[in-house]
Amino acid sequence: MLNRRTFIAAGAALGATAPALAAAAGSATTAGQLNSADPNEVLNALVKLRASLDGRIAFWWMKGPRYGVVGTTVTPLFNNYVVSWHRFVRQPDGNYKSSIVELSYYVDLATGQPIEKWRNPITGQMNDLEHIAFGPVTSTRTPHGVAPPDKTPGVEMRLKSTLGVLAQHNDDIWVQEDVSATMTPTTPGRAPYSGNDMATYQGSVRQLLDPSLLGVDAVMHYQSVTAWRSWMKMGDIKGTLMARAMGQKVWSVDDVPSDIMALARRMHPAMIADPVATLEMTPPERSFHR
Repeated sequence: MLNRRTFIAAGAALGATAPALAAAAGSATTAGQLNSADPNEVLNALVKLRASLDGRIAFWWMKGPRYGVVGTTVTPLFNNYVVSWHRFVRQPDGNYKSSIVELSYYVDLATGQPIEKWRNPITGQMNDLEHIAFGPVTSTRTPHGVAPPDKTPGVEMRLKSTLGVLAQHNDDIWVQEDVSATMTPTTPGRAPYSGNDMATYQGSVRQLLDPSLLGVDAVMHYQSVTAWRSWMKMGDIKGTLMARAMGQKVWSVDDVPSDIMALARRMHPAMIADPVATLEMTPPERSFHR
């Protein structure tokens, strides 16, 4: 068992008032359906799906392949294993401050073992892979999407985001959050990076409409289309990196799959040993680091 603080207590210390939380938790009631035309109700639903209205930390794990796309040819490259943790704190204006830490690892498609040296099937060249620790990064979630993070050390960021209900059927709801970003490193010699992330969070309408539940069960369907990573050394080859993955929300690192946790403990032991302290630490000089 990990030595970590009580997440509910951490959330209570954030100062969110009970009346505001109750209003957010119980605002969406339209004949058993979430009012998808009300951006504030959609935002509150997103927060309940991704974490909790009261500032409690939620964990997410994710698995799925990455592909190289050149023209219409799609080439499987490797699998991506991710563990992340999130906290949302309601602000007086109804927006939410969100904080996130993400640990991301590339593993062999067949064995699931972490890759340090990788032969790029498109170029035929050997590459060193980067296993990424991202954050902590804080940004503002609004009814119209995510605003640029307060700080993105080491990069200048341009961001476009949308938020909405993709579909509702019976007790199922799918909330989409799409983000397009261009990040230009402030370090000379590093190329800009651009990408498009499309996350769809699936949960229960009944749970979302229950004012006694501040956070609900959820799974995620994830797709992305991004520029080549610099370490792939693609040269003049025109194409994109594409991801397809699924994930699940859990309330403890003990419920994250053991193979992902083994990677996190091996490669970023200090960060995963105390997730709350990691989320609250002073942001590093760079948002991304190995």
